[in-house]
Amino acid sequence: MARPGADPRRGARGEKRRETEARREPAKRSGSAFEPAAAQRAAFAAWVTLAVLAVARALLTTVPSTWAWSLSLLRYLPPVPGWGLWALGAATLAPAVARSTAAAADRLGDSLVRAPGRSAALWAAGGALLAWMLPDRAGFVGDFLLRENTLGTEGVNIAQWYPQALPLDLAIHHHLAHALMLVTGPNPTDAGRLIGACDAALLGWLAVRFARELDVRGGAALVAASGVFWTGMLTLFTGYNKAFAEMTLVIAAVGTFGVRAARSGGGIVPLLLVAAVGFTLHRSALGILPALALACAWGWRARGRELLLRPAGWIALAAPALSLAFMVPRILHIVRNVDPIHFTPAEPGKSALASAFAGARPADMLNLIAMLAPLAPAALAALPALGAGAWRRREMLLLGSLALPFVALIPFIHAQQGLFRDWDDFAAAGMGVALLAAWLLAETLQAASARAWLALPLCLAAAVPSVQWLVHHTDEQRSIARVRAFVEQPPARTGFERAMTWQYLGLTYLARSQAVEGADAYAHAADLLSSPHILRQWGFAESLAGHHERARGVFRTLLARVPGDVIALRGLMLMSLPLRDTTQARAAAESLQRVLPGDPQSAELLRRLANGSGHAPPR
Repeated sequence: MARPGADPRRGARGEKRRETEARREPAKRSGSAFEPAAAQRAAFAAWVTLAVLAVARALLTTVPSTWAWSLSLLRYLPPVPGWGLWALGAATLAPAVARSTAAAADRLGDSLVRAPGRSAALWAAGGALLAWMLPDRAGFVGDFLLRENTLGTEGVNIAQWYPQALPLDLAIHHHLAHALMLVTGPNPTDAGRLIGACDAALLGWLAVRFARELDVRGGAALVAASGVFWTGMLTLFTGYNKAFAEMTLVIAAVGTFGVRAARSGGGIVPLLLVAAVGFTLHRSALGILPALALACAWGWRARGRELLLRPAGWIALAAPALSLAFMVPRILHIVRNVDPIHFTPAEPGKSALASAFAGARPADMLNLIAMLAPLAPAALAALPALGAGAWRRREMLLLGSLALPFVALIPFIHAQQGLFRDWDDFAAAGMGVALLAAWLLAETLQAASARAWLALPLCLAAAVPSVQWLVHHTDEQRSIARVRAFVEQPPARTGFERAMTWQYLGLTYLARSQAVEGADAYAHAADLLSSPHILRQWGFAESLAGHHERARGVFRTLLARVPGDVIALRGLMLMSLPLRDTTQARAAAESLQRVLPGDPQSAELLRRLANGSGHAPPR
């Protein structure tokens, strides 16, 4: 309430000023920054870590291994985006070079605070442009190809294909994507790219907002925004068409508005609305509940009465409750009937704990974090030097409670296609870690004024690998080379992971009209997992490669596994003709007629054989 005699025109401005001061108040109570001497040590530890990572990336180009796949990307990049960007990042690690850039980094960081609207618009536009101009042509991550195929196929029963998908996931990635295809054309990838460009724009806006909510300045603000925006998750915005992409935005928004609640008690309305959206998007959004409860407790204590006096407050309070009321029964059904496979090891016989850390999984988990949150290693190195003061900060409690539920589940989620491919399952965990790392390093630089020159090296440590991942996924040939490394180089992956990887290679080779390579890839897949589906694909690939006898052998194997299989009978019929085995062709055609009475292809062949002609009917 304004004082008597105060100018009412200053009311809005005064309220805004009071909120800004309130935002800073909790920070003052726990220290406006880390203790300077501790921050200096933490900044030095971060710098050493960046240098070690730069050297490791260079040395790993000579090692034929996928143990450190998150750091060995230089092996699969063209020279300029590969070594060129690496050299740029490595050069700024030299203190003399970094100090010469400190003033520019400070100006860029200050612009995020002084002109937040303009800065957010620029970052949003840049994110959208980046995502649109670097489309994912490899389609290796997660269910990229599956979602693309079902989106491009008419008459698909979407509920049957994706029983685990919540309403907002289907609304965005099926119904909206179909509507966009009326504009972008029949290629479903373009619809996914357009949705992803919008997602990237939102991430750019949130990154600037996060830096502003931290109330840091100069290079520290630039590090805060860069740590949130420049992550491995950017590749989910380049054509991938699944809710894990938007889950990264939900986590970023909860972290941003949660920090505001921790500092000033504000931001509760958008925080609750974001939570309501998340609960209808993906079941993993339940992981935000601890952070949501913590932020709401702080917000209620600081500004609870104000929240109840506003209609928007009542709407915000009701939104997540209603969302949960509708979604929890559906989520429980999914957890009981769909999710058990995600927690079941691909190779049985081991306990849940033993299988969680078996084989290459510990290394793959470390690779996941390093790829998704590039600043995480530097932040982890800096944390011990900061002492107990860092753990008492509200931001640490808030962001830690946001990241922990997602990170704690990583060992126990058995991604069926391997952590190196199904890393999209862990995108929410990656964003939680990225937020925590961005806050910790930004606060460290804010306190360690003598090492403020680290701002640009830290920003490039996040941006360079993120851009390199984007560039890599646009190059299908180099992507294939990296994928082959997972099945041909150490460490040894599980049989199921290798089978799924070989299957991807077979499909990709066929799409590139490389039938011989495709047939070879499917042969490897079948050696590891001779499922009917893989056998069908293998037989088809061998027939395209002109290996008629090998194709016929595959179809016979399939018939022994699945008697009466239509694809196997048709393949056996057609492959017998070039081999002049009319007896086998007739027998297969007759069997096909029994399974599919009136089938025109087999009926035509039988008619021609009866007339003494052994030519193949049209396919």
